[in-house]
Parts: sequence; C-alpha cells; structure tokens
Amino acid sequence: MKKVLLTLASFLILGATAHAQSFNYQGVARNASGAPLNTQSLGIRITILDGSAAGPELYKETHAVTTNAYGLYNLGIGAGTPVSGDFATINWGAADRYIKVEMDPAGGSSYTDLGTNKLMSVPYAMYALNGTPGPAGATGPAGPQGPAGAQGPAGPAGPQGPGGATGATGAAGPQGPAGSANINGTANTLVKFGTATTGVNSQLSDDGTSVGVNTGTLSPNIKFQVSAGAIGNTIRGTLVGTPATSIATAGSIYGESTTGIGVIGVSGSQNGVYGLSTGTLGGTVGVATGTGNGIWGVATGAGVGASSTVELQGAVS
Repeated sequence: MKKVLLTLASFLILGATAHAQSFNYQGVARNASGAPLNTQSLGIRITILDGSAAGPELYKETHAVTTNAYGLYNLGIGAGTPVSGDFATINWGAADRYIKVEMDPAGGSSYTDLGTNKLMSVPYAMYALNGTPGPAGATGPAGPQGPAGAQGPAGPAGPQGPGGATGATGAAGPQGPAGSANINGTANTLVKFGTATTGVNSQLSDDGTSVGVNTGTLSPNIKFQVSAGAIGNTIRGTLVGTPATSIATAGSIYGESTTGIGVIGVSGSQNGVYGLSTGTLGGTVGVATGTGNGIWGVATGAGVGASSTVELQGAVS
C-alpha cells in the first residue's frame, strides 16, 4: 500500500487560482501500475506549514472527494472541514508557506503522508487579505443618478413654533336672526322688573291710541285714562313755590279747551272736581276760550260736582 501511495504522490498537481477565502488544489491518484484510480472516494487531509517543510502547523483541514474517470480530483483549500487553526488569519506575505498532503484511498481517516511542497506563488486573493495596501487610486467619475428610494416613515413632530403676529380684523358677519323674548306678559301692557331678573306687568298700558294707568279697557275717545281703584284720588297735582298770577301759567292741574270742556269731573259718591288752595289763587280754575265750559262737574250721587275750599271760578270768553 505504501508503494501505491508514493506513486500517487509523484503525480500530485498543485493549481493555485484565486477564490474567496480559499484556493483550488488539483491532483491525480494512480495505483502502482500507473493506472488512474477512477471514480473512487478518497479521504484527503491538507496542512499549511510555516517557514519550512518541518515548520509549525498554521492550519489543518479534511476533505472527502471522488475522482473522475481519469483519477482526477479537485478541492478548495480553505473550504474543507477545519481540524485546527484559522484559515482566514494566515498572513500569506509574512514568510514561505508549505502544503502537506495526506490521503486515505479507502475514503476514511487513516491518512498516509504523500509529501510536503512549497507554495511557489501565493494566490493573489489570499495575499491581498494580509498584504500592505497600495496607494488609493484616483476618484472615478460620478455614476448616474439612481432611482428614488421608498418613502421613509414620518419623523416625530417638531416643537411648537412661536405665535405669529395678530392679523387684521375681519369684516363683520351678517346680522343673525332675532332671538325669542325671554319674558312673558300681556299685550299692550308695559313691563316692569318684579325682581332683579324677572319682568312682570305694570299698571301702565298703551294700545297705540290711548294710554292708561290701572285701566282694564282703554276708551278710544280718551287719550289718557286713570282708574284710582280703592284709592281716594285719581289725579293729584301739587304746585310748589310761588306761582305767577296768570291763570295760564300757574296751576298744579291746568285744563284748557277751545270747543269742549277744560276739566270734567264725574263722581258717583265723591267729588267730580275737587280743588284745594291754601294761597291767594283759586282752588279750581277753568278757562274756556270757545263755546265749551271751563270746569264741568257732575255729581251722580251724594258728592259735589265741582268743589273748592276757596272759590270756584269759571270763565267763558
């Protein structure tokens, strides 16, 4: 068997070609008669030695290969099953490197040494991994514009910016619809405040023709109507101070008519017209400038039609 293996060693062929993290190794296996060991499974063990054929081992790996019809087999050194060391850390430019080849023609792991040979040329790719880098080349021209990438995700919101200046006042909007009244009352009756926030009916009424005080139904023939109710006097006029002597300019209540009656009083049980004077002028004075009566008093009961504690004056001109 040893004779066969030595014969095999004399026909080993080293082919170094660049390959990423490995390089090719090619050999031919023949028997003692020189016939190729065709289509046969082989066990191969490769060891990289440092400095000489007897130098320390840097790296060791195993391969399982099969020969072709001519006994040729191929394997990638650096691509086998590692046994020891790290192929990627070998500095190919630091010193000479030797390769030791062992084989088991039965395809197992009973390896026989086939010899050690110096690597005469280090594969370029292996040297480039550890060699001194050359100077950088000149910058090449810019390439064409690449296609636009996909839209990235939205970034976080930025901080709040400062407030802008106040803008000009806009135009006034259209008039809104009228709102509904928020108080209740009776038609033609003036409202007064019952409380600070509540409106109620007052004693004043105005139907557009006549005005009344405490009067339920206004007469269209009387402009101003007053109903005293349970109170004794309907209207009281008090003149304060020293009046002029002219009848036309002095009087707490003054009635004047050109065709009708200046003052008319009607009473069922009290005084139709009652005048009280505590000074020098008349208590009740009526002036008629036309065909009517200055004062007209009618008593329909026990009262007095026209009464004055000083005098009753009536003048018709």
